[in-house]
Amino acid sequence: MKVLIIGANGFIGKNLSLWLERDNLELLKIDVDNLDRLEEYVLAADFIIELAGVNRPKTNKEFKPGNLKPVRQLISILKKNKKRTPILYSSSVQADWDNDYGNAKKVVEDLLFKLASTNKNPVYVYRFNNVFGKWCKPNYNSVIATFCYNQTHGIENIMDNPAKRIRFVYIDDLCKHVLSTIRQDKWLGSEGILTVPIYYDVSLGHIDWLTRLYKESIKSKMLPIQRDDFEKKLYATFLSYVEEDKFIFDLETHKNDLGSFTEVTRSENAGQMSVNIIKPGVSKGGHYHNTKSERYYVAKGECLVKFRRLDSDKIIEFKLSEDKPQTLIIPIGYTHSITNIGKEEAVVLMWASENYDENNPDTIPEEL
Repeated sequence: MKVLIIGANGFIGKNLSLWLERDNLELLKIDVDNLDRLEEYVLAADFIIELAGVNRPKTNKEFKPGNLKPVRQLISILKKNKKRTPILYSSSVQADWDNDYGNAKKVVEDLLFKLASTNKNPVYVYRFNNVFGKWCKPNYNSVIATFCYNQTHGIENIMDNPAKRIRFVYIDDLCKHVLSTIRQDKWLGSEGILTVPIYYDVSLGHIDWLTRLYKESIKSKMLPIQRDDFEKKLYATFLSYVEEDKFIFDLETHKNDLGSFTEVTRSENAGQMSVNIIKPGVSKGGHYHNTKSERYYVAKGECLVKFRRLDSDKIIEFKLSEDKPQTLIIPIGYTHSITNIGKEEAVVLMWASENYDENNPDTIPEEL
């Protein structure tokens, strides 16, 4: 199937192109500034996505011509050639508002619905809500893009009303829904106004607070707060505005004759991850925890882990090896040790349910 995207170089167009190409659709791409091949592409297309439009012109008088021009050309070509290609149009929630931008979008909607009636083209009008995600332009039409850009470039976010709540749609949720419309078994006629069913109502103040935390997380071991789907998607979006030389930062490694220990990450409520390198024949541990549990994974080498419950003389042993990927849980109330029984250095990934606190280490020495 050939899909024509008008406005393919914009924020939605770039992301949607990736989704459609992954789904093995053949794309015909054209931008609003160069419509020379529009008729050629319209005649070749099996589905048309119209994303082109103007939402930040120099003057309000440019809203209507900027949004109408590509659509009028498209309609003219379809009618002249009696082509009933399905059309998906990117409108806006502002089409119901009394402003120049919204009025321009509403005029386009009405023209397309009229085409659906007279020329029998299936028409799908999506009114998108504050779409956010990678590659969205800051200081243009996305407060999330602006806030993320500001935090990663040392600019203060300015809000008239931090409590103001806005409905947001994530770009990948939008792309997934559009793809499902294209891939439906039977293209229907005019379906009225469509919206992306997954959305998030969030206050400006909350977004500002989260992006401030994310700014700190990109230069430390602390993992970002990601308590729900919106926060996961916001953090993913935030990272797309980080300058590339900030992708990497140093960690502190503690080395001695036994090997080394490097804490890699820690989080607000999910503990920390570390890498423990143990030299051949060396044992580490000989302690227990009261509230902190752990998990071990041997990524390289072979180790023997010994357990003894504090109220018992029984010793339990487990072998962990790179040849058989396994995770071993270290429960509370068991003194334990880990010994490298291989011939090379062992690399052990260790997760602890609590971040290490030197004032309350919860690591009590106890021989097996």
